[in-house]
Formats: sequence, C-alpha cells, structure tokens
Amino acid sequence: MSQVKDVIDGIKHRIPDRTNIYPALNRAVRLVAKRLFYHKSSWVRGALSVSISANASSGSLPDDYWGLIDKPYISTKTYPLEPVPDQNTKLNYTDTSIPIYYEVLGSTIYLFPGSNGAITLNGQYWSRPVALIDPTDTMPYNELFDDAIQEVLLREIKGEDINSIQAYIYKMVDEVVPYTDKFSPRMVDDNAGYNELANGSF
Repeated sequence: MSQVKDVIDGIKHRIPDRTNIYPALNRAVRLVAKRLFYHKSSWVRGALSVSISANASSGSLPDDYWGLIDKPYISTKTYPLEPVPDQNTKLNYTDTSIPIYYEVLGSTIYLFPGSNGAITLNGQYWSRPVALIDPTDTMPYNELFDDAIQEVLLREIKGEDINSIQAYIYKMVDEVVPYTDKFSPRMVDDNAGYNELANGSF
C-alpha cells in the first residue's frame, strides 16, 4: 500500500517550494470518499463494534463514524434494534433491561432501555477517511485513486475551479467502482415454483 510520500514524490517536481500540500491532499481524499459514499461502496463501509458496559445506556461510536448503514444489533441476538420512535418511548424506558431501541446523537449511541449486562453492538457504518498529516501515513483505497489524487493536487495548486476538480474526481471514481464493488447474484422470488421443478425430483 502506498504512503503519502509516494503520492507527493510523484509530482514534487511540479509543486512550488514550501507548498503545504496536506490541506489539498485531504480535500482530494474527501472528494473521493464522497463519491464512494454516493456509490455505497465497500471502500467506505466499516464493521461496527460498540461495547456497552453493564447497567449503561450509551456507548461511543468509532472515530471515523459517518452514519449507520443498517440498524445495529446486539451480538448475541438475532434481531436488530429499532430507532426510538418518540420522546414518550424514551421516557418510558429509563431502567435497564434488554435494549429494544437506539438513538444516535453526535458520536454516541443511546439505548432504550439501557442494558443490564455488558453487551456489544454490531452492524455496519459509513466510515470517513482519516486525516493525512505525515509523509508515512498510509493512503486510503489501496492505491486505486492515487493517480487521480495527484492530478487533483496539481489542478488545485494551479487554481482550477473547484467544480471542475470535483467533476474530474467523480469521473475517475465512477470508472473504477463498478469493477471493485461486485456483489453475488441474488435469487429472485420463486412464485412459479421453478426451484421445485429443478431439484431433480421430477
């Protein structure tokens, strides 16, 4: 996997001396992330794991949390928690038991009722890229967009319009994502009974 210095070294001969490249670099990475978010790409998905202590009603979300993809669930249960429907529900579940509802406020997830035992919440969440601040920081996305990010850096340094830069990075991401985010085929509903006919018993 590439590092920040690898991206910078490839274009440093075209960058004015003493240029602070990091603000532009992080903006470029964020533009890639926004487009990946639009595509619901696996590159911006994270595995949720939030520990809740016994007799507690809240837990801290990951530092790179950008929003839930699906409803979270207790690791030992087979059903998801539901979003808390209203204020009355929250007021009616002030004790501790087995959580039924959840609410996300900022970087904290709250449970109603609170949990009477230590639990772990699992699920999936949208993850934002970590800020790059050092030459040895690892570039995100496994080098897929390093060339595009280099081009964006040069365009920004030259003062190109942000709308043009955004259009370029979106185009580059759009050309890659269909080939990296492929999912297994899903079986359609068998309303005509074809599955039964094809099981070799006829």
